[in-house]
Amino acid sequence: MANGMTQKIQIAPSILSADFAKLGEEIAAVTKAGADRLRRAAKLWVEAQKEFEDRFGAGRATHLRGLLGEVVSCKLEQPTSGSTGLGQQTRARR
Repeated sequence: MANGMTQKIQIAPSILSADFAKLGEEIAAVTKAGADRLRRAAKLWVEAQKEFEDRFGAGRATHLRGLLGEVVSCKLEQPTSGSTGLGQQTRARR
């Protein structure tokens, strides 16, 4: 809000509990709050990436991001109950 006061936003678990007379107003407030939060998060992400590159160097940071991308994109089997999930994948790399 312009006067420095913060606005409390509640998100109800059901649209049925919404005040339909103010629904447009409430959606706009949530959307604005989300956009503000996303802008702050994006700024922090850029700062974190710069610090990462400063610590590891641009080339090494690029390499590490590539490795992380491979980890994220590989399809690992779900561990069975009581299993650590490290079985064959760990032994295959030794």
